[in-house]
Amino acid sequence: MMDVGAPVGVGKEFNPVLRINPSPILKHTGTGDRLYRNELAPQNPTLVMPEERANEVAHRRLEKSTWEQRASIWRMFEEFCDKMRLPAVSTSVPLFLESRAYKGSTKVQYSVTLRTMLDPTVTALDQYLQGMRKVAATEEVRHVVPLTLEDLGRVIAQTPAWRDKVVWRLAWITASRWAEIAGLTTENLLVQPEGDIILDWGAVPKASKSDPYRSSRYVWIKDEDAADLFLLKTRLGPREPLTTMSTSQAAQKLKSLGKGYTAHSIKGGAAKHAMRLVYEHNLDWRTGVHLMKHKDPRDHPSASLRYMGETVVLTNDVHRLTQLM
Repeated sequence: MMDVGAPVGVGKEFNPVLRINPSPILKHTGTGDRLYRNELAPQNPTLVMPEERANEVAHRRLEKSTWEQRASIWRMFEEFCDKMRLPAVSTSVPLFLESRAYKGSTKVQYSVTLRTMLDPTVTALDQYLQGMRKVAATEEVRHVVPLTLEDLGRVIAQTPAWRDKVVWRLAWITASRWAEIAGLTTENLLVQPEGDIILDWGAVPKASKSDPYRSSRYVWIKDEDAADLFLLKTRLGPREPLTTMSTSQAAQKLKSLGKGYTAHSIKGGAAKHAMRLVYEHNLDWRTGVHLMKHKDPRDHPSASLRYMGETVVLTNDVHRLTQLM
């Protein structure tokens, strides 16, 4: 058994796989490619399989050739430290590299590799997460059934309350998750002199929580949809929610359409419909991005948005898209 304090690569056999022995508490060795050991392992036989699976996941964070290269570099560094009676720590790396006639680029590469292997801040979770991201990237993405305009018509027809009919329509034209819609109150509807409505998402969507000053915070709504929202605002009290329907209740209604429909079907279907309209009407592709409330790398600076407020809607064509929806 290797010394728990030794870095990976110490000993006759080099195993590039992150070893995580069964333990409720993982103690790292102080290296980037660390071993884990727990004397209580025999008392935890049910954790043997999770250990093996965790090792496999952690191993996938690097390619086979990279593991082999790291093993080779470590062996040379270890031999140098043994010969010079130096500890295998980061302060010995410059001495090791300067003892060899490597090119500058090679020394940079080896320095980076050894620094990573000796980094005490990299945890078992860090390494597991890197591997799991690669595993997850190969999995088939499960898509919900997107709502269509015809589906929306069926849902609205089956909805008895006029208030909820208006809100279903609002969810569609703004390509929103139901959780976002459920968080809206009458305060989010800004009535304009000409009768239009500017919807201020405020801090409702996840995107706005991280950055409230972005163009997608405001949506300009015109025509019949604006008239319905204005009437809804006048019928409800100050700060009253636009709907009392929860996400689970909305999802239940959508399930009546068939298998695979969920609350996310609204945004999924509306987003696809919106992008088709963007193409058909030759709109800027960023219009669809704004409607979906996603980050636009070419958006106005946040500092400017603080002053522009809802007038930012004059700088894009999102209102044209909501009219077409």
